[in-house]
Amino acid sequence: MIEINLLPQELRKKESNFKLPFPKENLILFGGAILVLLILIHLILMGALAAKKVKYLGLNMEWQKILPEKNKIDSLKGEQKEITEKIKSIDKLTKKGRISWAKKLNVISDVLPQGVWVRRVNFIGTALTIEGSSVSLRGEEVILVNKFASALKNSANFYSDFKDVEVGSIKRRQIKNIEVADFVLLATVKEK
Repeated sequence: MIEINLLPQELRKKESNFKLPFPKENLILFGGAILVLLILIHLILMGALAAKKVKYLGLNMEWQKILPEKNKIDSLKGEQKEITEKIKSIDKLTKKGRISWAKKLNVISDVLPQGVWVRRVNFIGTALTIEGSSVSLRGEEVILVNKFASALKNSANFYSDFKDVEVGSIKRRQIKNIEVADFVLLATVKEK
């Protein structure tokens, strides 16, 4: 086929004079080598990824074995934190005001009226609770409890560190034919 190009010589496409300095077969071999190298790198990376995945699964299995013990340790740490907070609050109260609890207990024992006994003395946070019972053959159980509370208020050794001492509750119950009054006294520590 004959080609006719009517364009002037300067506007015509020029043939490229670029020639490879080496034969085309070498270029094909070089391209093939690069392709093989890329495939090898891909396979190596896939192998490394598989090895990491196997290691991850192994570590995950070990973690599952350790997890129950970790949960126990976490619960112990929580308990330790609670105990530490309780100790701090007790230290705060005892160091700040230096409450002599032995003296307080001695006063409780000294002012205790006949027919009244204490079952429990408990200190939580800033509140002291005294639980006990009262009995009287003359029906004066409640009067004895109030007498005990007012004796604690009137004792300077006891009341000096508290805001107030009040009767929290009194419950009557019958044991055979004797009436007993169970009571709770509440005393709140003064903030210093």
